[in-house]
Amino acid sequence: TALGRIALSSCAIPVPAMEPEKEKYIWQQIRENNLEEKHRVIKIEAAMTLKIMEIYGLKVTTMGRSIDQDREFFMAAGAAGIYAAQQYLKESKAKK
Repeated sequence: TALGRIALSSCAIPVPAMEPEKEKYIWQQIRENNLEEKHRVIKIEAAMTLKIMEIYGLKVTTMGRSIDQDREFFMAAGAAGIYAAQQYLKESKAKK
């Protein structure tokens, strides 16, 4: 994978919490590719991002697939956004 073979430095990999079987599969892939050895893999509760998009009426798609057709993709994007916001807030507080 790009994260396992090409990434030159360590990074954070936010992974959304999901249905147990899907989550088990994702973590199996992470471990098989030894991603935890080089990177910080962080489980993030991101289902709220789907609800927020619904509340604001956002009709997003990826390659023609809606949220209902590819929930995990959108939760992964949400997890990345949540993680980025957390890091921003942490750094902002540290500067004060």
